Order: sequence, then C-alpha cells, then structure tokens
Amino acid sequence: MHQAVPVFEAAFPGLEVSAVYAPGMGGHVYEETGAILGFYPTEAVVELPVFERLSRAEEERLGSAGIRKKPVGLLRVTGECRYGCANVALQSMALFSLASLERDGQLDRSHPIWTWSKPATAPKSPGTGRR
Repeated sequence: MHQAVPVFEAAFPGLEVSAVYAPGMGGHVYEETGAILGFYPTEAVVELPVFERLSRAEEERLGSAGIRKKPVGLLRVTGECRYGCANVALQSMALFSLASLERDGQLDRSHPIWTWSKPATAPKSPGTGRR
C-alpha cells in the first residue's frame, strides 16, 4: 500500500487512499494467490477505500461531530510477492467507482475507471565478459 500512495496521489490530488474500515464496502480485502512449489504465494492483492481529501480543519470538524466520510471509490492494488509475501513489489492499480455498489449492491470489478501498471524495464544486456 505504501508504494501505491505516491503514485495514486500524483494522479488524483483531490483524493486519498486509506486503510480505515469503510462500512458498506464489505470490509477489507487482502489475498495472496499463485504458488511456487505449492507453498509460496506469488501475488498479493489489497483493496482499499478511496476518500475525498479534505483540509485538516474540515477533517477535525467532521471528527468532532462524529461524522464519517463516505468512500468515493475503491482502489485494487496488486503486487508481486518475494520471500512468500514478506516483501511485495507494486505491479498494478485499478480504481473502481462505487456507483454499481450503491445501485446493485455489488461492486463491478470488471470496469475500472482508471488503471496503472508498473512500467516495463528494459532487459539488461549481457556483458561480453571481457575486462
């Protein structure tokens, strides 16, 4: 998640990703998939609520009144696992609208409104082996 925040905030300065529990969204999602030798997972997925970014004064006003911000979206973050999933490298993100959740009671994960993928790196050229 920490790798995703700077990329997401650069794309959406008026929004923020948060690991807080958002009632009505079905709770947090964290899963590990794939396997090496049937044991070590190869991919991790986290789904997090997205909120409108407010000023500190507005956040304090809402908090003191006991008002919770409502999420405006859901961010699905996918990463490649290393050492089991003790170390995860960010691979992709997808932002989903909550319109289908409000309308149908189920989130439409097949139509993201924004996606990001880690840029491909050029393969390293093999050296000649001479010095």
